[in-house]
Amino acid sequence: MVSGELKVSGTSSSANQSATFGLTSVGTFAGGLSIESTFSIASQSSAAQKHWKALVGLNSACADGLALDSSNNTDKKVRCLNGSTWSTVADSGLDAVTFANQAIQHTRLADGTGKHYEGASSRATKTGLSTAAQPARFQYGPDRSGETFDARFDSVVVRKYVAADTSITVTAGGET
Repeated sequence: MVSGELKVSGTSSSANQSATFGLTSVGTFAGGLSIESTFSIASQSSAAQKHWKALVGLNSACADGLALDSSNNTDKKVRCLNGSTWSTVADSGLDAVTFANQAIQHTRLADGTGKHYEGASSRATKTGLSTAAQPARFQYGPDRSGETFDARFDSVVVRKYVAADTSITVTAGGET
């Protein structure tokens, strides 16, 4: 087990303003899985707040997963990238310029259903995701030139997703 915080910080330029910075796992994960992390933005300008995007889990392509994005708006959304166009799936609660650790979880079920959680709240569900193996991603992008930023990921967990429904059968002899 490795402990530590992934700090993604620097200053973007016109050459890399649309890029995301951070970590992509070497290993890939298929089928039903859960990717969890805390995510925080320690510093960025109020102008950058309208533009940043983050991957906390899987790829942002609509066929693969979900991301956080705002497309020039302070109201963050859970979105996926369809070619070169962002498609909104649901609202996100991460609207502040900076914020302390927020628990983020992305799950992908074996049937291709993806879910995005912030804290204990389910914020988005998308069906039809690929269940092919892909790497886990923890990335932030300012989407703005000349932006100094400091985003952080911590408490990362990638695990098999297990969510069996509880069943109770009542018989004449009691519960089983």
